[in-house]
Amino acid sequence: MNKNEITANYDESWKEALNEYFDSFLSFFFPVAYKAIDWTKPPESLDKELQEITASSATEKRIADKLCPKNCNRD
Repeated sequence: MNKNEITANYDESWKEALNEYFDSFLSFFFPVAYKAIDWTKPPESLDKELQEITASSATEKRIADKLCPKNCNRD
């Protein structure tokens, strides 16, 4: 890469959009999982915990960008 090239940071925009529209994202892409989640409690992001897990990984490749525990409905 040339030192004069400008690089775009798409990762931050993606994470921000996912934070803002998390429930809509799950509803659209994972409707079965969405229906199983108890949405009476707001989503909690575990970014620091994910960083700790991936930091100790033997590989540099990451698949997950977000880690969010959710309570499931008891239905």
